[in-house]
Amino acid sequence: MNFRYVDRVCECLFGIIIFATFTSCSDYKSDKVMDNPVIGKYVYLDSDSALHVKYNCIRIHMMASGDSKKSGALTRIPKDSLREVHIVRTCSRCINDSIYDIFVEIVNKKKFEQYKRKKIKDASCYK
Repeated sequence: MNFRYVDRVCECLFGIIIFATFTSCSDYKSDKVMDNPVIGKYVYLDSDSALHVKYNCIRIHMMASGDSKKSGALTRIPKDSLREVHIVRTCSRCINDSIYDIFVEIVNKKKFEQYKRKKIKDASCYK
């Protein structure tokens, strides 16, 4: 067996592994960079009812191209109109913990406002 051939194959495999490691996650920032997240005016709900922050999320495009039965259609939702139903399934690529916490705050704030309106309405009925 030619040892130079084996060495060359090992070098090529090592190079491919290193190349794949650095290029596979180049589109996404680490969680440390996303500690101060920027969320746009809209969030996006895909055909599987998963919530996305980025319109160009790779998971949306993978889903649309991978399954011919799904259209890859997105529902655009204003961020301030989020409901609890929307945050049940979230994309793990574009929504990290700090973004999810912001969504929970939005939903809870909305619930509290609805509760206050109901209490005021109920109290005014007895006058």
